[in-house]
Order: sequence, then C-alpha cells, then structure tokens
Amino acid sequence: MDKLPADLPENWTQGQTISPNGTEVGLTEQHGYNYLNKQVNAVQRAVNDIHTELDGSAKETTVNEINAKIGELEDSSTKPTIFGKLAELKQIILEKASDIISAVTGFVDKIGNPEDSSSTDTVFGRLANVQDIATKVGKYGDSTSASTLFGQIAKVYNKIPSSSSSSSCIRRVQRGVFTLSSTKSIVTVSLSGFSNSNKMIAMLDGYGAYSTSGSSYVEVRMRVPYCSQLSTSSLNISGAGNNDDNVSIIGSYQVVEFY
Repeated sequence: MDKLPADLPENWTQGQTISPNGTEVGLTEQHGYNYLNKQVNAVQRAVNDIHTELDGSAKETTVNEINAKIGELEDSSTKPTIFGKLAELKQIILEKASDIISAVTGFVDKIGNPEDSSSTDTVFGRLANVQDIATKVGKYGDSTSASTLFGQIAKVYNKIPSSSSSSSCIRRVQRGVFTLSSTKSIVTVSLSGFSNSNKMIAMLDGYGAYSTSGSSYVEVRMRVPYCSQLSTSSLNISGAGNNDDNVSIIGSYQVVEFY
C-alpha cells in the first residue's frame, strides 16, 4: 500500500477564500476542499484495509495455535500436545495394567460368592454369619421345643407358676413377731410349708435400746436382731451386742421361699 502524501496546507491566513479546487481563488490544489476530502477518503480506505489484514492474520494465528496444541495422531508421549498426553496416558495404563488387574482381583476375592459359609472371610461369608445369628435368635412366638433364643425364653416363662389373676415367683411366705429378753437369748421360730432352704431368705426388723450414765456422761446403746440359723423347719433369731447386755429386743420376721 502506497504512503499517503500528507501534504495538506497548514499555513492558512486570515481572509483567504476556500474553493472546490483552490486554484479558482489563486491558491494551490492542496487548498481546495475537494483535495481535502479526497485525502480523508484515502485515509479511511487505508484504515479499513489495515483492519481487514489484521483480522485475517489474527484468525489464521488462532487456528494455527489450536492445531499446534492438538498435535498429530503420531505424537509421542513427550510432545506437549493433546495427542501427546493421550499417548502418555496410554503408556501409564499399560504399565499399571497388572497392578489394576491384581487390585480388582483382590477386591472380587473379598466379596466372595453367595454360597460362602459363615466361616468364610468374605462379604458373603459375613452375611451368612448374620443369617446364622438371626436363625439362632429365632422370632417371637417360637415354641418351647424350638432351638432358638426365643424358644428358650418361652421355656423359662412356662416354668413360672401362675394363678388365675397374676403370675408370681414366690412359693411361700411366713411372717410373725418375736421378743428377745436379752442379747444372750435365742428365739426359735417354727416354720412350715417350706421345701428348699437354698431358695429361702429371712428378713428381720426391730431393735432394743438402753442407756448408761456416769458423773459426766449419758450413753445410749442400740441392739438389733440377726438370723443365726435358717432351715425349712425353723428360724433362729439372736441379738447383736455384748453378752452382758440385759436388753430386750422386740421385732418382726418374714421368711420367703422362691421357686
């Protein structure tokens, strides 16, 4: 593209007249406004041409850069292109294929098979173990003949005696009162209707008290009863205290036998 002349006059003076060609008023062609407009149009065309050339150059550069980054199908793994990266990934997969296959195989072995028994150390083996536990637990409503946890509970429940109104685990109860004349004495209570001393308990309640005093004190002493012997036929009650305590103890007793 030819260079623009850049010869428009810059020495205008007061009183000069503008004309189409400049020469009509005794000036040069460059002073005419037709010449001025011609040069302005030339500048505009030159700018448009530059814009078109730059736009085409930019598009060509962008396409070339994209093609360079994509690369060629034959690119090696060392090429910084997409096909180069694919070649590198393929190489890594091939190198690690044995490790991947080994890991997958080990995972499958851990899962096992649906036929695995509860003793097998696999996921299916653990599930079978849970199933075995559920079978041993059984379900509510199992009969006493069932070899399950609920079956055993039913068997124990059926052994608990019951009356028409309520169920009880107590077989026999005998109650009464007693008086110990002193801690040296023993009261023997006769029992009846009891069958097993290993299933019997005796409960005692009561106390005795007396006071002693001296020149500078007053002392109150408490004495309580205790069971000294228990059998199916008798209960012996003694008093806890010194042998020289002459204290009477009044209380009550209750003997209970369980099934």
